[in-house]
Amino acid sequence: MDRIIGWVWATFVITMIIMIVCSVKNGIDPGANITLLTGLPTFLTGQIMRFRPLILGGILFWVAGIAMQFTQDAAILVGLYCGAMLLGYIVPGVFSNGKRMSFAPLDPILHNQLRLAVVSLLVGVESAEFNFILEKTGATRGNLSVQLTKLKDEGYITITKGYRDNYPLTTCKLAPKGIKAFEQYVKAIQDYLKP
Repeated sequence: MDRIIGWVWATFVITMIIMIVCSVKNGIDPGANITLLTGLPTFLTGQIMRFRPLILGGILFWVAGIAMQFTQDAAILVGLYCGAMLLGYIVPGVFSNGKRMSFAPLDPILHNQLRLAVVSLLVGVESAEFNFILEKTGATRGNLSVQLTKLKDEGYITITKGYRDNYPLTTCKLAPKGIKAFEQYVKAIQDYLKP
């Protein structure tokens, strides 16, 4: 997100410099057009950040820029420009209180490919046998055993060991703590992916 906002503002600065040079060369005051142009990156940044005061600030720059097109009075031009700056940047800055968008931290236990795969499998079933999980994940026996132990130690799953027809049988089941952790993890990922 920061990279996109950076590119938006970089293109604004380049366009503004070109506009100033061309306006001065032609003897035109660039203030009204710069104010109009300033609305674009301000509005887009507000949309990207989902920050309504900055969106309104962009719209205010456009309104002030349009109004500036219809007057040559220096006091009115300065008033419109200063008003746009105040209401377009300073007021949204006060609303933001210096805070950036925050994302929930991702659960380090689930933010492992194999552990996430195991929990994702267990969400859809009441319980699963070790060999089923092994086949579905494509993991090695040793790695799967280690990751299942980590999930069990965190209280995300329960592991039951027994026998079936004289063969060892390990069955895994998602615990309530694991269900809650998975739901929070999915919600956090969805927040990261929102435009």
